[in-house]
Amino acid sequence: MITGEAKFDGAAPLLDWPRDYGRKNPNLEEPSANILFDLHAQIRECDIALSTSGNFHMALLDLWKEEFLPSFPEDAPIGNWMYTTSPPISVEQLQEGHVQFGNFLGACPVQVAGGPGRVMNKLKDMGVVEGDPLPLLSNYGNVLLVKKGNPKNIQSIWDLGREDVTVVTSNPVTEAGSFSNYRDSIYHIALNDPEPPEGMTAEKLFDRVFNGATGREGKWVSGARIHHREAPWSIAYGQ
Repeated sequence: MITGEAKFDGAAPLLDWPRDYGRKNPNLEEPSANILFDLHAQIRECDIALSTSGNFHMALLDLWKEEFLPSFPEDAPIGNWMYTTSPPISVEQLQEGHVQFGNFLGACPVQVAGGPGRVMNKLKDMGVVEGDPLPLLSNYGNVLLVKKGNPKNIQSIWDLGREDVTVVTSNPVTEAGSFSNYRDSIYHIALNDPEPPEGMTAEKLFDRVFNGATGREGKWVSGARIHHREAPWSIAYGQ
């Protein structure tokens, strides 16, 4: 007879991201390990395949389910479809003809792409688009994301240089575009502050955040691949 209780053996759980269809059973997920590898699939034929940057996700979900799919007549609906919301991979998807996610292989040819200007211009240079890319939106700039309740009392860009504050960014290699955006924002916001803290400059802040000037290992950390999931997870669980 077993009278004890097993301790859960797992990493910090993933954040509970919204799911397109809610939670349905049977469901093979487990919050930190069994996410992808028990789904084995290959899709090669789609009525439409869309490749976008991950920051379009929330608006795209509503647009897709509430506007786009219902716009087709009942006798000619969109049946098989897929879209990716990830770091910009449209160029690689078109070149390789697929995208892999765990044991799922999406091999539907990309018909529509959306992303930063540099990505869209590259697709145009490759000769794979019709006409010129159309501007859809502009963002409001960058913000500082802090743990709920702001326990470190982070109030300005200068607080990122404090020894007790860890800064998490996108990966400077695998997400070079977003990283350079955040890196340059930190520097230029500090550079253009008319009243910096005494003894501080943009260069000193930059060195404290990115170049180890505080002497603390782990002052700057980054995710591995998809920062719009990894950075909130890292902040939420105190990494």
